[in-house]
Amino acid sequence: MTEEEIRQADSVVSEGEEKEKIPDKEIDLNVLFPNETNDLNSLFPDEETRELLKKVKKNKKDMESMIQRFDDDSEPTETKSQE
Repeated sequence: MTEEEIRQADSVVSEGEEKEKIPDKEIDLNVLFPNETNDLNSLFPDEETRELLKKVKKNKKDMESMIQRFDDDSEPTETKSQE
């Protein structure tokens, strides 16, 4: 490894460490779940729980999207078999 490559590798590591130190924006659960009547931010004050809820919501959305694609893919097959 040349000295230049070592410096570049060190700078990449330094940038990664800086990104870990900078906290992400606080998650506003009331925005993620607009249909809820309770103040979710006061119900779930810790950041770990908010992060978990955000991930669960995203996973649910992704799963619904996958199911929709599977349904769309299976419809042409079903119509061909009925003919």
